Amino acid sequence: MNIFLYQKNILKKISDFFIINKKEYLKNIISNKYYLSTWQAGLGRDYVEKIIFNKKNWKEIFIKKFKNKLFDYLLKQYLHKNKKIKFKNYKYICISWAFKDDFSLDGEFHDRYTKTNSRCCPNSIWILLVDKKEMPNKYDENILLISNDYSLKYFLNNIFTDLKRKFSNQSEDKSINTLSTNYKKYKVIKDAINMVIKNNPIDIVFTPYEAHPYQVGFFSNIHNNFKNIKTIGYIHSSLPALPTEYCFREGSPKILLTHGLSQKKILTNLLNWDKKKIFNINSLRYKINNSLKRDCIYLPYFLENENLIFREFETLAFNNSELLNFNKLLLRNHPAMKKSRIHNEFIKELKNLINKIKKQTKKNTQNFGYPIVIGASAVIVELLELGYDVFHITPKPLFDVYSPLIWDDIKVKKLSPNTFIYKILTKNKLIKRDSKNQRLHDIFAKISSIVEM
Repeated sequence: MNIFLYQKNILKKISDFFIINKKEYLKNIISNKYYLSTWQAGLGRDYVEKIIFNKKNWKEIFIKKFKNKLFDYLLKQYLHKNKKIKFKNYKYICISWAFKDDFSLDGEFHDRYTKTNSRCCPNSIWILLVDKKEMPNKYDENILLISNDYSLKYFLNNIFTDLKRKFSNQSEDKSINTLSTNYKKYKVIKDAINMVIKNNPIDIVFTPYEAHPYQVGFFSNIHNNFKNIKTIGYIHSSLPALPTEYCFREGSPKILLTHGLSQKKILTNLLNWDKKKIFNINSLRYKINNSLKRDCIYLPYFLENENLIFREFETLAFNNSELLNFNKLLLRNHPAMKKSRIHNEFIKELKNLINKIKKQTKKNTQNFGYPIVIGASAVIVELLELGYDVFHITPKPLFDVYSPLIWDDIKVKKLSPNTFIYKILTKNKLIKRDSKNQRLHDIFAKISSIVEM
């Protein structure tokens, strides 16, 4: 079967899977089993392969579940008390991720996913997930921080708790869920949300939405217990090439914000979303003047099969040397992987390969070259929207390639089994940009006035 037809069939199978297995899903809504993402080699991709290929990959699943469990034992999630907080008439709860450099010296928070400053969003309280090492020294009174911690004490205590529950009469699903990282995140966020709702007339709960199990969990809690509150998710990046994790199901937000008509079309036509519940807005995250470099190689969050990538890169370079500017070619690591040993070693080897290729190819006569994206990455969509043609090398084309049968504003040409080139057909469909900064609370006010729950 043609790879593009296969991708479309995969989305249909995943959508049907949530309908057919609804009863089981509702019992284990926070389980990794239902985070069916394909852009990294995790449990999600293993479960997708099991669903679509009927693949008997129990060994891989068992090993990853075991590794995840060891990590779960180590981890603790907890809410930091904000002594300055004064519950008042907050209307909105915003849940996001934070890093130390997202805070000003006097405690204001700048959300990188919505380009929103916490002080410029009136009547809002922010619940932020932050790594312990990224904790700010100071933060405002309308900010609640949730951080993680790791210790041998948690590890031993959780092992004991797990063993105790396994030999008790408690059900297996409860035992697993309460110790999982997803459950811990869900529980601490849910409790924080409930505390804020108890003390304030909350109208909206909002988050940059990636369909993580804990996000689905706390949305489901709101839907079941606070039916008048509107839940809003914002797809802050682009959808993945094969957006299996974004199927509509119990726990999906009641309202979804997109910043591209292509996204809305995919969600409604292929992923069971009601078009009346999707609002297409100008991108909060991406601005017209926020451009990416053309002469650049972009690395993904997850690297795999590096030797294949090197071979494909070398072939691409020799066959398309006139379209690549090796003298200007930069390497851009994924922002979250700057300290990754695997990524840094890959960069070192790739630089050596580029130096070798430069000596054996003709100089580019153009002032620019085409960008190259490796692996699963939403940066492809950003580059296309800027008007660039894009080379794409991936070891997993079935999951990572942008199919024209799903993305009908993208033209794709296959150069080899693992290398593709993309062109954009219609601008402003993939990402709707605006030079002006939209204010998040204005969007909240507009939605509150037009949406009946």
